[in-house]
Amino acid sequence: MTEKDLYRSLSELDDAVLERSETVRRRPALLRWGAFAACAALILTTGLLTFSHLRTPDTVQVYFGGMTREYRKDALVSSTSSAIVWPWEYRTIEEQYTAVSFNGISYRTRASVISPSLLGEVIGSGEAKGYDIYEETEHKMDTEIRAIAGIDPEVLLAARLDGQYYVFMPEEYDPPATLGAFLDACRLTDTLEFKHFSRLDEQPNADYFTLSDYGPVFELLEGCRTAPYVEEGFFLHRNDNTLIFSVCSEALGIENKEFHISADGYLGTNIMEWGYAFYIGEEAAAGIISHVTEHAVPTEHAPSVQWLSGTVAEIGDGYILVDDSILCPNPADGMVFKVITTDPKISRHFDFWPAASGKQVGDLVVVEFTGTVEDGNLIRGAHSVASAFLSESGEVLVPA
Repeated sequence: MTEKDLYRSLSELDDAVLERSETVRRRPALLRWGAFAACAALILTTGLLTFSHLRTPDTVQVYFGGMTREYRKDALVSSTSSAIVWPWEYRTIEEQYTAVSFNGISYRTRASVISPSLLGEVIGSGEAKGYDIYEETEHKMDTEIRAIAGIDPEVLLAARLDGQYYVFMPEEYDPPATLGAFLDACRLTDTLEFKHFSRLDEQPNADYFTLSDYGPVFELLEGCRTAPYVEEGFFLHRNDNTLIFSVCSEALGIENKEFHISADGYLGTNIMEWGYAFYIGEEAAAGIISHVTEHAVPTEHAPSVQWLSGTVAEIGDGYILVDDSILCPNPADGMVFKVITTDPKISRHFDFWPAASGKQVGDLVVVEFTGTVEDGNLIRGAHSVASAFLSESGEVLVPA
C-alpha cells in the first residue's frame, strides 16, 4: 500500500482504531457517517496527546483551557469527537460547501477562515459545491477566488463563502520533488509558526519545549533544499529518535499539524494533509536536533481542541452549567463551568440530536471547545457536546 492509498483509506477506519484510547469506548453511530469518520479517528489519535500527565497512584493532572484539574485516573476522558454528518440546514457555510472547482482543478476545504491581510489579488471565479446526503442533492454556487499572498494557487487558494474567505487545497496527491520546492510553494519560512515540540518516544506523557527563536531552524532547513521527496517515508521513518513539532499557520489554514525530524535523517510533515517526507541526511538532522535541544525552553502543551467532562447542573437560555465533581477523587473539590451554547455548532446538538447531547440536568456530558477557560469558569468556545456515562470500571464512555 502506498502512502496515498493509506491516507485515502482513513475514511474506512473502524472502531478498532478508535479503541486505542484506554479511556474512551464508542458505540454504533446513531446518524449517518461519512468522510467525517476519518476526521474523528484522527482527532482521537491526536487527542491522546492533549493532556500532560503527572500521575499519582489514583489520580491524574489534566490541563485544559489554561487551567489544571486533578481527576481520578480511571475516569479520564481523552477525546469526545463524534462524526455526525449534519443535515444541510444545520451545517455552517464551510461545512456545506466543501469543494471548489477552479481552472480545471478540484480543491477541498480546510474549513479555515483567512484574514483579508493575507489575501492576494482576485484571480477568477470558481464553483463551490456541497452535497446533502439526506436529500441526496448537490448544491452549487459561484464563488470569487483569490490568491493567498505569495503562495502558488495550484497549492492553496482562498474562496469566498458568505462574506468570508476560506482556504482550499487541491484534491490530488502531488508531492513536491524536493524540500526546496516545498519551502517555496508554501512560503514556509514566512507562513509556518512553530508552537512547541517533544520527543516521540516519550508520548503520551512527554514534556514539551519551545524555542525563543525558530529562525535558525529555518536557516538549517534552507541548507537542505535539494533533499529529495521520499515516497511512503512519513510513517516509515517516524521512530523513537524523532522530535515532533506542533505547527500552525493561518495562511495555510492549519492548526496543530506535525513537523518532525528523525535522527536517521528524515523530515516529515502532514501540513498538506498527505504525509510528506524528505531525506535531509543524518548530519543535517543531527544539526537541527542539536540546536533545538541546546536552546529548548520548557513550555506547556497547547492543544487546539480541548475537552471538559462532568454532569449537567443547569440548562439555561444560551448556556449549560457542567459540574466536574464526578471525576474528582474528592467530590467536594469539584468545579462548575458555564458553557455558552449560542454558537450554531453547539446549539444544533440540542436542536437536532437532543437525546445524545445531555439535555437533562444530571446527565454526564463531554464538551469539546477551543480557547481558554475565562474568569468565573466561563467557556465561550464550545462547538460540540455529547452525552456520556460511567462504566462499571469508572471509565467515561462516549456514544458516537
